[in-house]
Amino acid sequence: AGELLDSMYRDTIVCVPLFCDLEEGAVREICLAMKPMNVMQGEYIYKENQLGREMYVIEEGEVQLSRYGLVIGVINKSGFFGESALQPGRRLRDRSAYARRDSMLALLSKLDCEQIARDYPTMIASFERVAAKKTKLEGERHVPRNPDVFHIASSTIGTPYLSARQFVHA
Repeated sequence: AGELLDSMYRDTIVCVPLFCDLEEGAVREICLAMKPMNVMQGEYIYKENQLGREMYVIEEGEVQLSRYGLVIGVINKSGFFGESALQPGRRLRDRSAYARRDSMLALLSKLDCEQIARDYPTMIASFERVAAKKTKLEGERHVPRNPDVFHIASSTIGTPYLSARQFVHA
């Protein structure tokens, strides 16, 4: 069963900037900890001000993020969101995530992430590097601070967000 879960999520996980530089053992543990979540078009994954306990990676589908009722981005396959919930302390969501199409997500809980980080402490440094890089890129492009969004393929309000390719090659 472990090999099946590992192979099921590996292709997606290695494309996610948070995980792409991790050692093999950590990637395998993340793949094993990921849980599938199917969301129907029109369903909310979470809403603003809810307590955040997990992050999500899009296997298939499309998710729209909004804040105060305004669309701030659309995330597609291999994109991820909600990772600020994995940071220390209690985290309330500062945006809503809504399925624009039927979507298959993989979720990683804060508890699982903390357990993996105990065995692979370099994971924390990797997360910090990615956050610093994202902050620098957003500053250079004058993108509004968006702690939950790394891979944004497009925005319905015309704000320039970072695609995965722009993030990795910056």
